[in-house]
Amino acid sequence: MRTAPLLLALLAAAAPAADYAVAVSEAALADAGWAKVVARLRERHPGAEVVTWKASPLEAREALGRARPRHLAIVAPPAEAGRRFVAACHRLSRGIDADPWPDVRWGIVTGRDAAAALRQLEGPSAVVPRVALATTGIDLGPHERGLILSDGTKGRWHEKRAPGDESGHPELPRAAAALWADYFRAQRPGLLVTSSHGFQHGFETPFGTGFLQVRDGTLVPLDRPGGKPAGEPLADDPTPRVYLPVGNCLVGHVDGPDCVVTAMMGRLGVRQMVGYTVVTWFGRGGWDLLATWQGRPGAHNLSEAFLINQARMEQDLLRLAPSAAGYDLRLPDTGNPMPEPAFRRILASPLAAEALAGLDPRSKDAQERARQLVGLLWDRETVAFYGDPAFDARLAPREETGWKATLEEDASGATVTVRFADAAAAAKGAPDLAFFPTRRLANPRLAEGPADTLAADDLILLRSPRPAEGKLEVRVRVTGG
Repeated sequence: MRTAPLLLALLAAAAPAADYAVAVSEAALADAGWAKVVARLRERHPGAEVVTWKASPLEAREALGRARPRHLAIVAPPAEAGRRFVAACHRLSRGIDADPWPDVRWGIVTGRDAAAALRQLEGPSAVVPRVALATTGIDLGPHERGLILSDGTKGRWHEKRAPGDESGHPELPRAAAALWADYFRAQRPGLLVTSSHGFQHGFETPFGTGFLQVRDGTLVPLDRPGGKPAGEPLADDPTPRVYLPVGNCLVGHVDGPDCVVTAMMGRLGVRQMVGYTVVTWFGRGGWDLLATWQGRPGAHNLSEAFLINQARMEQDLLRLAPSAAGYDLRLPDTGNPMPEPAFRRILASPLAAEALAGLDPRSKDAQERARQLVGLLWDRETVAFYGDPAFDARLAPREETGWKATLEEDASGATVTVRFADAAAAAKGAPDLAFFPTRRLANPRLAEGPADTLAADDLILLRSPRPAEGKLEVRVRVTGG
């Protein structure tokens, strides 16, 4: 009975908002602790609408279709936030309007308990990571300091101590997990990136040289997988940071209150995290996200980069098989499902015939199309985004060279112009470029520009734009009043 006044106040105060909404199950909202998480989100985002569901987040589709927020926080206790829940969140994000593209920047707000979830919502609303800690190669250019444990050569590691002061080392000075934990404590990195083997309750350092395991809501460094402690458990650290286990299997799967997600986002300061809920092999949902975010430092925050990458994967998938929009992998919530059974279902379905139409099934083209089909379907709904989606995590900006892109808006649509500095730059082209119009475009239509441009109501995505021979400009016009 004590939760009823707060629950009623939240729902009564909810008003349509142009930018932000909070979605939560009726059961979670009826819990005093999780109702406080919803209330804290509304404090941070005044006017945010609260929408609820009974059995599935998909029940919130109609209410979100009316509100049309740019950001959606999906509050979920760990018992709710499993693999099928993540897939439902993806479907919800694509189902708010009639087009197949993601319609909202969403994030799951969860934690070991409601108090841990509340800790994620304290402090600043943005971070520019100045220090990085990685177990795979990343660009240290945007960072003042950083440590990389190589996943290319066993024992090798690289440290950037200051701009212009960095060096590589051929041998580890101590157990890799201890080195990782010591750097975490001493340097308080704002960016964590990991690869190598991973599980719901821990992840390896490269080549099995160590392991970070979840115990009592935090991480403990071990000398090897299943080995002995190589240091003390990590103490609570509120430093705002983001965590990208882009090359780890299963690290993004919440299978209970004690897992990597709840440890990182509870006691270890992580404000946003993106990770796989399944075994990873194709990599588009993880590595391509990292490339989108760090490839043009500062151009997009992590939430925007996630939406861009999801839209790009959906576009590539629907080019192969337009009827794939509603395909369900039907993965279980528990365990560690292997990809092969899902692959067999896909290749035996009409989708495969659609994607391979007109090709000799034994040809290399057919084999590559089949690989793309199963890979995109495997990655599309199995990568989770955790944290407040409006938290602004972006790298220090770096000046673009060789080209400049602008977005101009008017009453009837939006125009993107990419101008190249010279013929050499034009021949090289630009990377994928994404733009978010300040207002949603009604019934968007590509009126001018490359045919592979993705034109949605709040996203314009140019795929590797390159001007025609002898030209130095690419112009895209999207109409929609």
